[in-house]
Amino acid sequence: MGRIFMGGKDGSLFEIVYQNEIGWWGQRCKKVNHSKGALSYLLPAFINSAFYEDDAIVQIAVDNSRNILYTLTEKSSIEVFDLGADGLAMARVASITHSTLLNHIGTIVNFYCYCSTLDMKEISKVVTLCPLEVTDSQEIGVVGVTESGVRLYLSTGYSYPHRPSTLHVVHVRLPTGYSSNSEVFNPSQVISSIQKRGMH
Repeated sequence: MGRIFMGGKDGSLFEIVYQNEIGWWGQRCKKVNHSKGALSYLLPAFINSAFYEDDAIVQIAVDNSRNILYTLTEKSSIEVFDLGADGLAMARVASITHSTLLNHIGTIVNFYCYCSTLDMKEISKVVTLCPLEVTDSQEIGVVGVTESGVRLYLSTGYSYPHRPSTLHVVHVRLPTGYSSNSEVFNPSQVISSIQKRGMH
């Protein structure tokens, strides 16, 4: 049996949960917010708005081989949820903002000189997430593709079959034919990406 997830304009991940018997409010289904704690429901809306800035979810992607769910927001924040080994659980594991992504990338670029020509200004917002299945990689969990075509390979911690525990960039790959001083081969704008057997 499948599960129904929805993204909110404030970056929250919602799930429509069905139950066999009618609940206290005379309904068989309810909407559960997996991103915010129980305290947020007790606070008035104007107080909640002071703590939570609108950053709508633009993509929900699931790695069915590991039972891991990823969300991507308009401002390039990525969040990881563990659905459990059986796919029936739900736990918010980690999140990473665009500014933290840039810090991770900067560390990799400085440590490994393989992409020293990369202009950090080229790391525009992430426009799509492509989860990698276990058969593609046991270490890399998901690939984020930026608007400029840069691919960010992210890990969720220990390799499979361990459950996800974190989220960080472990590898950066530039667009094919990339040159920092030429616009001939540089993609003008990427709006989406597909992945099949490790190829993007």
